Amino acid sequence: MVDVDIWEECALRTFDGEIGEECTGFPQYVNEVIDFSSQYGSDISISYTAYNITGKPSKYPDYGDFPQAFVMRTYGKWWYDAPSRPEPIMTQNFGIQSQDYIDVSFEQKVYPEQVTLYETYNPGSVVRIWAGDGWGKWKLLWEGEPQLVGHGSRKFSPVINQIDFMTNLLRVEFNHSRLDYYTELDAILLVGSHCNNAAKASNNIQKDLCKIASQIKALNIDVVSDYVDMTTTLYSLTSLAQQYSSMLDDINQEIELSSRTTSGPFDSLPDETVLRILSYLDLRFLVQMY
Repeated sequence: MVDVDIWEECALRTFDGEIGEECTGFPQYVNEVIDFSSQYGSDISISYTAYNITGKPSKYPDYGDFPQAFVMRTYGKWWYDAPSRPEPIMTQNFGIQSQDYIDVSFEQKVYPEQVTLYETYNPGSVVRIWAGDGWGKWKLLWEGEPQLVGHGSRKFSPVINQIDFMTNLLRVEFNHSRLDYYTELDAILLVGSHCNNAAKASNNIQKDLCKIASQIKALNIDVVSDYVDMTTTLYSLTSLAQQYSSMLDDINQEIELSSRTTSGPFDSLPDETVLRILSYLDLRFLVQMY
């Protein structure tokens, strides 16, 4: 007969205290604007500039034209219909074309769980949200068509994809083709935690094992048949869960190291910006680039 004191030991453990804090999502707002494609305000002013997207919302839920918001330079289709518009060299890599973007950073790297954009004027132009690792690697969190939302402030928080690395860098892309006037953004909120879904799953597995052990102990079963080695079984399952989480961490580290070979800041530009730059070069210069 095999002693099952391990059940009682497991039942007395608390996994919530071990990784509970790091697995609890916490909010943070934009700490710094890294890059942007355009802004309505000038570089010597703070009105209508990209800087205004930093920090907590200052105008939401109010709706209207506020100089304290971030505003881009285009709206509608007029600039696409203009005779001076340069013809694109090739079709965009993505089905939904973006016309503007902004890159923002946050204080702490997290596994993203929620991204919320506070739109205070003519909402609906957000088409993509990316997460970057700071070394040129980007993962798509969300993508959708530009929307006709109506005249009212909006807190846009789409369901985002899960990614396999922590990030404090987001890129938001916009398509203004359905807007009848400029869009304005007040803030961006990122909610995330310091543990990935694999770690959460491992923790949940261990908690489930202890829950089963506690329930069996409540039946006043002190011993089991020699045919069932409960001590080895419970420890093996717990060890397997821990090894699974460790293995995923090793894989993520290898992926991160392999992605750090870049061509400099040029690799950080979105495809549409690169194509816009190349559209101003003639064939002679394009050939020299390759």
